Amino acid sequence: MLPASKHQSDPPSPEQPPQPALHAQRKTNADGAINWPVPLTIALYHGPLYASSTGYETYGPYARYVGEFARRFSRVVVIAPVTRDEATPYRGCALPGENVDVVELPAFDTHVRASLHIRALWRAFRRALDGVDVINCRNTAPFGYLLYYLARRRGVGFFYHFTSDPAAIIREGRRFRGAYGWFARLAYAVDFAVQKRVMRRTYSFINGRTPFERFKGITDRTEMVISSTLTPSDLRPRETAALHDPVRLLYVGYFKHMKGLEHLVDAVALLRKRGLSVELHLVGTGPTEAAIRSRIEQLALADHVRLHGYVPMGVRLNRHYDDADVFVFPSLAEGSPRVVLEAMAHSLPVVSTPVGSVPDLIEHGKSGLIAKPGSADSLADAVQRFIRDDDLRCACMKAGFQRVREHTVERFVGKLAAKAVEIARRPSDER
Repeated sequence: MLPASKHQSDPPSPEQPPQPALHAQRKTNADGAINWPVPLTIALYHGPLYASSTGYETYGPYARYVGEFARRFSRVVVIAPVTRDEATPYRGCALPGENVDVVELPAFDTHVRASLHIRALWRAFRRALDGVDVINCRNTAPFGYLLYYLARRRGVGFFYHFTSDPAAIIREGRRFRGAYGWFARLAYAVDFAVQKRVMRRTYSFINGRTPFERFKGITDRTEMVISSTLTPSDLRPRETAALHDPVRLLYVGYFKHMKGLEHLVDAVALLRKRGLSVELHLVGTGPTEAAIRSRIEQLALADHVRLHGYVPMGVRLNRHYDDADVFVFPSLAEGSPRVVLEAMAHSLPVVSTPVGSVPDLIEHGKSGLIAKPGSADSLADAVQRFIRDDDLRCACMKAGFQRVREHTVERFVGKLAAKAVEIARRPSDER
């Protein structure tokens, strides 16, 4: 286990004897609120990291997420697969906090690849638990239930954070077809069966109303949340709702089939056929980029669709949001898409499909417009409504901005952190 500011190049040291977890009394303010930071150690098992020559990096939203926990706990342990491949998208922001340590796992990006390292994962999980009071585990993190069983044996608290619905991803994903799709559905069924056993014994936060309604039938130990990494500096009210000519449409995110980008490109072609002057700006990269470029060429849209590549969170990405007129999110399956929150925080009118937590953020016709997944016509119709109806566009911009003011990283992590403290303070046999 190494500080986040250092780089681990040697093999992990032999396992050390477990250190006793710190069990100071919970500090509270007069009104009962927790007085942060608390003298506790929390472990996070979520996403990958990149190891450079100077330290660990990750993508901007996760860096903010870790940083908010580091502000609230005396120590944070990040358990993560670590890559040294410079092409990874999981880089760009230094992992924050002098009180953040990293336990490296072998590099993997799927459950199948993770299963090839199961013995190394087991050893790393055991090592990661030293001195830890409570664990926050993302549902998509491979073999998280192994971490739970090890934690239970040591009397360490544990809770899940369900950020997405793998069943929906498998159902909509183009690569989950044929024999591979059958295998993926079987593997998920087995994986989720084990997760359900863990859920009944622990506590789970669920992103979005739809999966929450489905999962609450498993156990009443659940709570709906909307993930956010917004800070007050991200809230940018607009002074005008005037449109550019041509109207600037924006998408920010990963390029893969699940994002529905081919339908967005087709929607731009439909809008232009209807006589509307629009241009599309795509910010991001990913495995389907070549296919998207090919589709743009097929539809003769090379002069009307611009690809900007990956842009990290910060000034440059804010500029793309500030320069846009309408944000369009055509995804087929999601958890809590942070880019929708970011667009609304920049006072952009948003067209989105009703995936993940989007219906909890956007009320159709009031704080944005909802389009049918997989339908270029539906996307084009919604964008056209925003272009033609100034009053609707202005109303959705204002309502959307007010809506996301309720969802900051401080409030979101604060809810998870408060539950973590509650779990850590229980007797070890009740965690």
